[in-house]
Amino acid sequence: MDSSDRMIEVKNGLGSFRARFQACTEKQTAPATAPSEHGVLKCLGISYGQIPRRWAAPRPALTPWKGTQDLTDFGPACPQVHEPLFAVPGLPVFGPPSETSISILARSEDEYRCLNLNVFAPVRLGDEERLEQPPIPLPVLVWVHGGAFRAGCGGTDLYDGSPLVARSVDFGHPVIVVTLNYRLGVLGFVHSQKLLEDAAKQEDVPEHCRSTANLALLDISMAFSWIKHNISCFGGDPSNVTGFGESAGSALLNYMALTPSLYPNIPRMLYSSSTIFSVQLLQGKESQQWMDAICAKNDIPPDSGDSVDRLRRLDIHTLVQSSHFACSSFRPILDGVTIPSDPRSAIFGDARWDPALKEVIFGHCENEAWLKLAYRQGVPPPLESNIAGRMPPVQDLRGRAQNLYNAAMDSRYSWYQSPIPSTLSPGGLAWMALDGHARYYVPGQLLGTSFAKGSEHAVAYRYIFKWTPMQWPENWPATHTADLLPMFLHKSLGAEDMLAARSFADQIVLFASGGSAKANCLQIYAETTGWLSNVFERDGRWTTTKKGEEEFGLSSEAVALWEDVFRVCLDWEQSGWEGMIR
Repeated sequence: MDSSDRMIEVKNGLGSFRARFQACTEKQTAPATAPSEHGVLKCLGISYGQIPRRWAAPRPALTPWKGTQDLTDFGPACPQVHEPLFAVPGLPVFGPPSETSISILARSEDEYRCLNLNVFAPVRLGDEERLEQPPIPLPVLVWVHGGAFRAGCGGTDLYDGSPLVARSVDFGHPVIVVTLNYRLGVLGFVHSQKLLEDAAKQEDVPEHCRSTANLALLDISMAFSWIKHNISCFGGDPSNVTGFGESAGSALLNYMALTPSLYPNIPRMLYSSSTIFSVQLLQGKESQQWMDAICAKNDIPPDSGDSVDRLRRLDIHTLVQSSHFACSSFRPILDGVTIPSDPRSAIFGDARWDPALKEVIFGHCENEAWLKLAYRQGVPPPLESNIAGRMPPVQDLRGRAQNLYNAAMDSRYSWYQSPIPSTLSPGGLAWMALDGHARYYVPGQLLGTSFAKGSEHAVAYRYIFKWTPMQWPENWPATHTADLLPMFLHKSLGAEDMLAARSFADQIVLFASGGSAKANCLQIYAETTGWLSNVFERDGRWTTTKKGEEEFGLSSEAVALWEDVFRVCLDWEQSGWEGMIR
């Protein structure tokens, strides 16, 4: 896409602002006689919420604002530790910095100004450089970024929505793309009795917001509210919003769809790579232990009356760095307030889904677990310890798992053998099978079935992403994060890769534009069709596979085992067992 940027002044229902206009010359959409110019309006760093103090629920941003705002650059992100999530050389995203890697970091960070979002909207400029609104309101795609709940930001070139928006116009199904920031790590996911008591004093927010445990969820909820109230100023349809996210962002969207007080009341969601099962929902008492350890790390007695005040007075960079040892605890927390009950029971037919949600896509990469194993240089932990961490010591679950996953070199697990290097041990294959089933593939199947059966109007899709771009490490399968670059038609993709990427991104655009009626390549995941899954093949073609053909090695025996595991975990109400993987 050839383009050129220039600044323009805009006045609408939000107030006056200065923004970027990117003229797109790949395809001339206006008639030859028309003076208007097709392009993408980029309004960056718009504040959607305010943070009155550390660990406080968000408050709405002032809209409309007074005066003219400069929206020509991304806003600051939440402060975070600048370490790669996966220390794997050659990984394009979330890996070590290099000349070829794509940064997930913002240009600036600010604890109190990080609640901002970016709007990428298709527009035309009239002959007097005035914006011309589309004749009908446009569908809206809202991106929630991943990063293990502790890293990343929505305001980065990796998630530049301009190419996707420009493609949607050329494709004949124009959409608006919104990306957003939210609180991460120690600022977004901490919980203790003292913090809960302090948060309960916030009488100016709803009761379900009076907790510090899941501030990221409250931030994202407020962002959706802002979008629905204001997206019409950019030509968007507030009743036609699709949430889509990857990894932690996908999981957070899944939590919102299954928690009544957080329902975003939107018609569609796309979950890429993760759901509520991808990491364990943390118990409040465990969060208390981690918070006590953070206090001790900063020489603050956890039981002192002023421990919360002293933590609030800590320099933000000191707090972020000193709490990094506890990063495995930064995740959604069963606090009884923001998340009042375990939403995982949805897989057994509990009617928890947001009733406004009509269509959902569950997407998985070909081998999600390979990235984690590559981080360990191909040497997995013992299968026995992985089973002990995933399986409660009851009902012979561990014995059943041992028998099942010891057969990982069996033909049932051919999914895990190609194109993975042949030097990988049988134990490595077994570990990937178990980890992939536990965190991704079984939950995706069960949640897809749950949603599809939840209402006669509910439509579910599943896709398997096998294609990898040229930037991907040689001989790797499509693993966790592989679908990010094609999802955003990233500018780093070569011409040949871009052709394949478009066939993937186009389906996301079609899904947002109306779902099943227009998603021509995506077959519905439904019992009447044999539970079809869509496959984006290594050559960039779409095909389908049926349940029973054992995608991901999901035999009926494997699914039955994990159903029993999930039932026991729900019965134990997250109390867990010694050695449980959190």
